[in-house]
Order: sequence, then C-alpha cells, then structure tokens
Amino acid sequence: MPKQQQSPFLILGLALGAVALILGALGGYYQHMNARFAAEGRQTTGTVLVKKVEKNTDADDRYLLQLGYTDQQQKAQSGWEAVPKAAWDGLKEGQSLPVLYLPNAPTTVRLDQPGLESSGTGYLTVAAVLGLVAVASLFAWVRTRKRQAV
Repeated sequence: MPKQQQSPFLILGLALGAVALILGALGGYYQHMNARFAAEGRQTTGTVLVKKVEKNTDADDRYLLQLGYTDQQQKAQSGWEAVPKAAWDGLKEGQSLPVLYLPNAPTTVRLDQPGLESSGTGYLTVAAVLGLVAVASLFAWVRTRKRQAV
C-alpha cells in the first residue's frame, strides 16, 4: 500500500493549533498574574538592585531588573522582572521606586507603573484568530480526505 502524502491543510492546522495553545496559555498567565496583583498586591518602595540584559539569538533581548524591597514583616526580599527597553533605559541601579509584591510569593515583584505590565489580551486575541484558522484548516483537510475516499 503506497504511503499517502500529508496534506498541507493538516500540517498547517496542527502547527497553528499548537501556536494558538501556547499564546493562549501565555495570555491566560498574564491575566491571572494581573488579577493576583490587583487582589493581593502590596505597595512599597523598592530599589533597583541589578540591571541585566539577557541576550537571545532567536528572539528579542530581555531587559531584566532585580528589585529589592522590605515586606510587611520588615524582611528584605528581592525578585526579578522583565520590563520594556524604554523602562529599563530610564532606571539606574540604586534608584528607589514604587513596587508591588505578592505577600504569599515574596519574590514575585513588579514595578508599580500602570500600563507597564502586559494585559495578556493581545496574546489571547492572536490565539483566538490562529485557533479559528487552525480549525478551518483541519476542516478543509477532513473535506479533502472525504473527497479522496469517494
């Protein structure tokens, strides 16, 4: 029995579906974290301890800040946050600034600057569009298989 060639509709549908799942998970994570910070976040003054750039060969560089602060129990804490390059460029090590942290996860900290965090909506929108295209591709693949079977 000769081996059948894979349909481009199948390959496209599966690939787009996988990307849609990844983007959907990322968007859901951002929305979850934003909800956690809104509900549980505590405001305090933090300090930029370290500025670091993570060089990536296949993607854009990541601009990281290690933020230190004192929690409600007067215990020193720190955590890392990735920020846009423009925000990273405007900060200096040792600079004080407002931060939010999660008391139950004290290393989870972010700058307290509205609009700086990702809402996740863009990821979810792209995931939905890719998911629809993936379903349409798989539907086209099924129709093609049915026609070939006749």
